[in-house]
Amino acid sequence: MHFIMEELFMLRKLALVKEIRGFDNRMAAMLQSLNALRNAMAHSFTPEMKRDHRKAKKVIWKGKDIYTTQGVEQFDTDMRVLLDYLFQMAFGKKLANMIGEYASGEAT
Repeated sequence: MHFIMEELFMLRKLALVKEIRGFDNRMAAMLQSLNALRNAMAHSFTPEMKRDHRKAKKVIWKGKDIYTTQGVEQFDTDMRVLLDYLFQMAFGKKLANMIGEYASGEAT
């Protein structure tokens, strides 16, 4: 478990999960896009100059500049969908349902 969690980077973890069980291709593509965005932001002083973003001269998420309100809103919406999918895969429930159960005191 330590090796998987600490030593494998996200795309290798995704490949491992896909070998073990089914994984929605759209969600896998979103994880890959998220990883590319994360790497551009984390490892570059000017991410807009990275190969993936150089042509547009801005960091794009699904066609929207990530530094704009619309870009952040699109990113937030997509991450909520992705988190819900991953939570449902892990625990068999939608995240929104779990939050509602905890708020009402129904969760065990």
